[in-house]
Amino acid sequence: MKYAKIIILVLIGALLLYLPLSMLLGTAQAAEDIENMSDTEEVLPLPPELDDPTGSGLAPTLYTPENYVQPQYDPFNNKFRPDSQFEEKVEREIEDANTPPQANFVVRTPNGLADKQSGTTGTQFTFDAYSSRDNETQSSRLQVRWDFESDGEYDSYFSTRKNVKHTFEYPGTYDVTLEVLDRGGIVSTKTQKVVVVENTPPFAYVTYKPETGTTNQIFTFDVSESEDSQYKRQFLEYRFDWDSDGHFDTPYKKKSIWRHQFGEAGTYRVTLEVRDPEESSSFASTSVTVFNNTPPTASFTVEVKPVKVKLDQYRNKYIFDASGSFDPENTKKLRYRWDFNYTGENDIHFTTQWRSSPKHSGFYDFPGEKVVRLQVKDEDSAVTEVFANIYVE
Repeated sequence: MKYAKIIILVLIGALLLYLPLSMLLGTAQAAEDIENMSDTEEVLPLPPELDDPTGSGLAPTLYTPENYVQPQYDPFNNKFRPDSQFEEKVEREIEDANTPPQANFVVRTPNGLADKQSGTTGTQFTFDAYSSRDNETQSSRLQVRWDFESDGEYDSYFSTRKNVKHTFEYPGTYDVTLEVLDRGGIVSTKTQKVVVVENTPPFAYVTYKPETGTTNQIFTFDVSESEDSQYKRQFLEYRFDWDSDGHFDTPYKKKSIWRHQFGEAGTYRVTLEVRDPEESSSFASTSVTVFNNTPPTASFTVEVKPVKVKLDQYRNKYIFDASGSFDPENTKKLRYRWDFNYTGENDIHFTTQWRSSPKHSGFYDFPGEKVVRLQVKDEDSAVTEVFANIYVE
């Protein structure tokens, strides 16, 4: 038993001496393997503009959404690791054949601007890079960032979100640069020019017709010659103050023809306001004279002219002419109707309907004394009538 205990202690001692030695040899071999690996495997550096993943180009900015995950550099695959894994179009064995992405974007502005590539300091431009493509990386996984002044300091972060909105504070011509990053760490850029100007008030202009009118007249106001240096005419809005009392009588509307009737006689100062989509406005005014209507003056003449109707047979043709009738407001708009056999106050039958011609002619079938009635109506529907007695043979 005594010798057995001695043998066991010797074995345990030998084992304890062997373990540290083998562990030391294993560590030395691992170090040698790592040294040999560094001699044979080379990690390619990133492009200079991407080798600082913690710099301002990747750090969150004022455009950063709440769910933004900053890309992280993976030195073993030489790329920025996205915030979620995905499958590439290429196999691992040909991954070294990665090609640059094709950067592209379009510029959009709100409706109404005269030039789609231009805007004002109040315009919210939309920059859309969804048309960017890559042969290896899925389009939805391409990452983009923007430099709105092309000054080398990017104004947004790398993100798979392809569109961004931006307003330029000062007027000028800006070179907007898009940078697109694919999975292999290759970057491409695209630059487009954008013109930004100061918004100016529109030019207000109004005409109307007729030049004067009565309280029954409906005036037509035309604002179609108003214009703007930044926005198309159809996007301008108009409103009227019919008596220039400081209180506008109509809401803003996008229409060029307006109609209004003044209820009382007088001279009215009419004010027009024109407003563009940025609510910059200008004014124009004009004077309109309105008077009370005066009924027309009715008069006519009668001419008798023998007319041969058959061989050796003549009949008297009666020619009635009301051209001497007139209206102080608008003679050209008078209308006439005739009753060539008026029988009294209960007679409501007229020989003719209302017509614009002041003349009429015809024959009487029966002789005797006749009463001729003429009615004249003006544009405001005021009517005057006049009578004449004639004897028919």
